[in-house]
Amino acid sequence: MTGNFVKPCIAFALSLALGVAGGQASAAELRIGGVGGAAQAAATEAMVKPYEAMSGAKIIEDEYDQKLAEIRSQQEAKSLKWDIIMVGPSIGPLACDEGLLEDISGKDIVKQSDFTKPLIPCLVPMFSSSGVMVYNGAKLGDNGPKTWADFWDVKKFPGKRGFYNAPNETIELALLADGVSTADLTKVLTSPGGIDRAFKKLDELKPNIQWWNSSSEALQLLASGDIAMTYAWNGRVTKANMDDKRDFRIVWDAGHLNGSEYYAVMKNTPNLDGAVGFLKFAAEAKQQAAFTNITPYAPLNNAAVPLLDPSLAEVLPSSHMNTAVDQDDPAYVSFWLDNMDNLNERFAAWQAQ
Repeated sequence: MTGNFVKPCIAFALSLALGVAGGQASAAELRIGGVGGAAQAAATEAMVKPYEAMSGAKIIEDEYDQKLAEIRSQQEAKSLKWDIIMVGPSIGPLACDEGLLEDISGKDIVKQSDFTKPLIPCLVPMFSSSGVMVYNGAKLGDNGPKTWADFWDVKKFPGKRGFYNAPNETIELALLADGVSTADLTKVLTSPGGIDRAFKKLDELKPNIQWWNSSSEALQLLASGDIAMTYAWNGRVTKANMDDKRDFRIVWDAGHLNGSEYYAVMKNTPNLDGAVGFLKFAAEAKQQAAFTNITPYAPLNNAAVPLLDPSLAEVLPSSHMNTAVDQDDPAYVSFWLDNMDNLNERFAAWQAQ
């Protein structure tokens, strides 16, 4: 499933000149399905606007909840809303494996030597994101939760808990709360009985769970006091602290789920050449560093690291990898490739009980 990309060599001007036959949309107009929130806002400033200014292309941005069902439905209906999409560590490889995304490994977008982890043929690495435990320091100060077991303890810390409304990135937290170490998480997750163990642990907390579909929603609930603590993505949390003067505390040492976020091209887009031109630009070190300097998710292009604001080091996931679950681990990715659909069904049935 992995593949090598080589040195960029195709000029965007050529891709525009190629055009698209049959009266379809011009390659000079691109549609991107982003993830919303702070990450998409940073991508707009660091990648989209500079690319429009440089190339003359017009980019139309949308957002979605990073669920596989949306990608599938567009392909099944043969009606694409987007040319390019942002996908996460569970959904990206799965969409690639199902043939929902273009294999762009031969398009000379990036080279393996710029990236630490093996490249995947359909995906262009953008940044590293961590799902973390968060509580409101304005309410709990230094006496907040320290572990995922604390997160489950509603007697010690009364109130609702915020969770992402999906089995992936929820099942893992239940195992951490049940005493599984971050080092052993993938092994337990993929072993017989691991999923049953997670659902049993979720049963304990179910009456106190508040589901959310976007990280901004999670932080709104936290700020209002509707929930006492939540799972959320690190960049959005730090951005709220920076911009909104919040005192949201990330508990890195409890363990966090860290994985790569990617840009990908929708299969059968009429704007393939234009999409490739944008992806080459977005993958460059300068653009990835600019993105991180706006919203602190760690860049995946290694050449971007020296370009970062040094003051960001402590709030980047890359500074806390000793307590991370690696969502890019091939065993983790393979598990979700094989089990996503079944666990979506089981999770929905469990929620409805």
